[in-house]
Amino acid sequence: MGVILVISIAVLAAIVAFNQSVHKSFLYVYIPTLILFPNYYFYNFIGIPDPNFNQAVILVLFGIWMMQGLQGWRFTFTDVLVFAYAFSNTYSEFINIGYDDAQNLGFDMIASVLLPYTLAKSIIVQNNISIDIAKLLTLLLVLVFALSSYQYITSNPYTLWQQILGTFFGHQGWGWVTRYREGLPRLAGPFAHAILFATAMFSCFWLAMWLARKQVWKQNILNLSPSLFGYLIALILFVAGFAGLSRGPLGAWFVAGTITLIGFTKYRWALFSVMMLLLIGISIPIVNLLTEYASLRRIDVGFGSMQETVIYRTQLIQNYVEIANQSYLWGWGHENFPTVTGQKSIDNYYLLLYLEHGIIALGSFLLTFLYVGIRLFIRVMTQPVVKPSGSSLGFSLLSILIVFAISVATVYLGQQLLPMYFLFLGWSEGYLFQRNFDFSGQVIPTTSRRLTGFQFKRVLQ
Repeated sequence: MGVILVISIAVLAAIVAFNQSVHKSFLYVYIPTLILFPNYYFYNFIGIPDPNFNQAVILVLFGIWMMQGLQGWRFTFTDVLVFAYAFSNTYSEFINIGYDDAQNLGFDMIASVLLPYTLAKSIIVQNNISIDIAKLLTLLLVLVFALSSYQYITSNPYTLWQQILGTFFGHQGWGWVTRYREGLPRLAGPFAHAILFATAMFSCFWLAMWLARKQVWKQNILNLSPSLFGYLIALILFVAGFAGLSRGPLGAWFVAGTITLIGFTKYRWALFSVMMLLLIGISIPIVNLLTEYASLRRIDVGFGSMQETVIYRTQLIQNYVEIANQSYLWGWGHENFPTVTGQKSIDNYYLLLYLEHGIIALGSFLLTFLYVGIRLFIRVMTQPVVKPSGSSLGFSLLSILIVFAISVATVYLGQQLLPMYFLFLGWSEGYLFQRNFDFSGQVIPTTSRRLTGFQFKRVLQ
């Protein structure tokens, strides 16, 4: 039965793409599939990679997009970084583990990294669907939060997704059980882990804020003003992220917020300078405090406390960097590295990537964020202030990348968050190279733009 579900959604994506367009199918089929269907459900083909729901859809859309002439795509340096990340992961797995595992990981790199990035880069801004995708993402996540709240009502260790879809996929997905903190369930929804759930919510919070500032919710079921309804969506996503009870994504949300504040004033460089001075001023005492905070033994502070978590992650770096350095170029392969007693869980994606796949994979991944993030920052800081204030798509995309970059220092980049990150990365890249749009993210149709040709002509009297 599982294969019928996977194939049916892929067929639906093809029908919409052929009858309407690839970008419509990307919007109305791929995005809901990515958010609503867990990655841990897939169809197990014999001898070939096993696609999950969103991978099956993106493969179909990419094939149709190629047949239609790669519309909207053009080569940029970020393509090299994304390909280097995908290739180094796959090649590392091949030389360390073998062909079978490399085949599966390589398929994941194609369907969850290369294709979401390429299509997002090529079709979102160019087809003027930034607002549509942002609205759909935020509404779907509100729905996910509502369905996930089932965990508060019952003591069932499994989510609604597991209880409904699990019957069609046999043994798959049952290993992800609800975790608790301070006696409260940590919501995970279809994202498998609470930190991944919180990261998705806190990242798309900035899309909700962008939509609120742009006042796009002209018509809404509550008959509220466009701004008020938009802020209500943002508030719900914040509460949802908080319900994951994950400190890393919450801290990432706060850091991203300081950057977003710059977009609310015309004195952007002055505010940024003040922020940098404050950062420098408080960084030294914070580092000293964290060093002292992490100097104790985990057993002395109580397991599960915030201090124990900090100590654990500090010791991870101390214990595993030396192991990673022993095979620094291509890593050890997936879960093939020597483990330290009591620290089998590597709760830091950067460290895990270095351990498993080496310095090339780590470096290329870091550069995807830094290269695109710095260019986004320069773009939004050097362009005219968008009206109304705070409605710049560039600041929102930068905030989302910051949430991901900080959050994955506390968890692995997996499940739906892997394609989500590269979707946002591609969206950002498309925003950066698209010239015919205002900086709130709205494409300006060619027929409505003021003609600029021959402005240099001088009329002789």
